[in-house]
Order: sequence, then structure tokens, then C-alpha cells
Amino acid sequence: MSKDKNIVRLNHQGMSQRNICKTLKVSDRRVRNTLKKLKELNLTYNDVKDMDDFSFDELFTKKPEEVILKRRPDCKHIHEDLKRKGVTLMLLWEEYVEECIALGESYLKYTQFGNVYKSYVDTNKLTMHIDRKPSERCEVDWAGTTIPIYDRTLTNVIGKVYLFIYLLVYCRSVNICLLKLPWI
Repeated sequence: MSKDKNIVRLNHQGMSQRNICKTLKVSDRRVRNTLKKLKELNLTYNDVKDMDDFSFDELFTKKPEEVILKRRPDCKHIHEDLKRKGVTLMLLWEEYVEECIALGESYLKYTQFGNVYKSYVDTNKLTMHIDRKPSERCEVDWAGTTIPIYDRTLTNVIGKVYLFIYLLVYCRSVNICLLKLPWI
């Protein structure tokens, strides 16, 4: 006789859940879940006592939930779009969601979307690993678009400034460097 069927039998005989756990050497969670499932199915011990073990166990095993297929993003397209000025992964995810909704398909959440893209980048070796001695070289780049300069009295834009970043790398190996400037 299966353990679940024994749990139902002993419960029907009036044994406490704690004693059922000790007698059958099962967890209290299993006893609770088995009795809960029996109650959800509106069954009693008399309904299930003549069932064979296979049929009884089939009642208590979780049915595999229907798998919802979600539309996979086109990672090659994402990689090409990220090279354009002002395009971010968040922006591409929002476009992907709008497209999926328009087609009536399920879509990935942002984290899953990012993980799919990251695995694409990793499998296709699309990143560059730079190995160097600490403080040997510095990284130099322009930071995005220009920054407007305002006149405090007129509140009009006087001009635009380019933000130039100079970063001395102290670590031995660099894959990604993040820089947060206090005034931005």
C-alpha cells in the first residue's frame, strides 16, 4: 500500500497527524498535503480504499501544468540595435513587449529577456576580454550625448557640453566598467 493511501487510512481510523508522521516516517507537510488533496477532491477513505495503488497515486501526483510558450526575442537584431546611439536594452524590451501584445503572444519579462540576450552574447563570444597590468593604461571615452548648459536668470540653453570620461583601471582584468558621476 502506498504511503499516501496509508496516511488516508490512518487518518480515517482517527490517528492524529503527528502520530501518522511517526508511524509512517513521513513529514508533517506530506500528511497535511495528502489530507488537503483528499478534501479538495471531495473524497473519503471509503471512496479510495478499493483503488489500486497506481490509480490512487495518480490522484495525488501533480499534473504537469500547461507550458505557455513565450515568443523568443531576435538576439541578432537586438545586438545590432544596441550599437545605435541612444538605444538601451530596456527600450528594446519595451518594443518587444508591444510587438508581442499586438500579435497576441506571451512575452518574456525584462530579466528573462536580458538573460536570453546575455546567453546569446556569451555563446557567440561577442564581448572582448581585456587583460592588462593594473594602472598601466586608462580608459577614455565620450559619455553619450551632449549636456545642455542653462543660464540661471534666463533659463534658456546657452550651449552644449561634451562629457569626457577618463578612467584609470586598477583591476587586473576588465570586462565591464561602470562609472557613476556625482553630478549626473
